[in-house]
Amino acid sequence: MKLVELISEKEIKEAVLGEYEKRLVLYKFTDELLKKKYSMSFKEFGEKNMVKEKGFSWEIEKDAMEWEHAVEGLRYLQEKINKIKPLMMEISEIIQTLKEINKRYGLKILYLDYTDITLISRIGISLEIFVHVYVNIKKEKVNMALIVSGERIYGIDKEGGSYHEHPFENPSRHIDTGQVEIEDFVIKSLEILKRINLI
Repeated sequence: MKLVELISEKEIKEAVLGEYEKRLVLYKFTDELLKKKYSMSFKEFGEKNMVKEKGFSWEIEKDAMEWEHAVEGLRYLQEKINKIKPLMMEISEIIQTLKEINKRYGLKILYLDYTDITLISRIGISLEIFVHVYVNIKKEKVNMALIVSGERIYGIDKEGGSYHEHPFENPSRHIDTGQVEIEDFVIKSLEILKRINLI
């Protein structure tokens, strides 16, 4: 069995992020140490050709190599961290939104699973009556469906680059619409459930 089959994508991303941040601290330490030692930045160190000025000694050549590596390491790791972190932050914000909605309307999180890019959740009253939520932040997609006894009775989703609605009156229809906030969809779903005497 492969390691990727035992560990989720999210856990791998978190582990990689943690390792990047540890290495970032070491590179920052080296940069600050050598800044203090030479009383200048690495850029100034290069512009003043300090290796030549100090007579090409092994100590200064070694410092120059380590400093250059640290500066490049800072640039490289910061770029990597900047790509990973926003995605993870956005998913965590969606999870927080779901928790707040559940608390506000007396619902339950019946199911929740997520990666750094996608999320699937079911929030509602029971396993028979719930709102199914699917999010893909890379594709800027939020698909939602009100499910009753395994059937979609109302929904909004994004396929082919645009959002469309499956109206309660006829869920098999596709009507062009704009994006709807998760909370607004939940409110409308609750109104539908009241109308058909399920709550």
